[in-house]
Amino acid sequence: MNILCRVVGHYRKPERAWHDGLDWRANCTRCATPLIKDPMTRAWREFDRERDFDCARRGKPSHERQ
Repeated sequence: MNILCRVVGHYRKPERAWHDGLDWRANCTRCATPLIKDPMTRAWREFDRERDFDCARRGKPSHERQ
């Protein structure tokens, strides 16, 4: 994890967020840590694989041109 993220928290760009079928997700732009918008608190936090695991979640969409 980036030192800046430890001090001031993770940073995400709103336009880079995606909906995985259950919740909003993004990656920290400084350290690439996966983030999730907690539906209970409506705050962004680190994605916890054990706590947040659900087979209904979809992966990050790919917008690559072919």
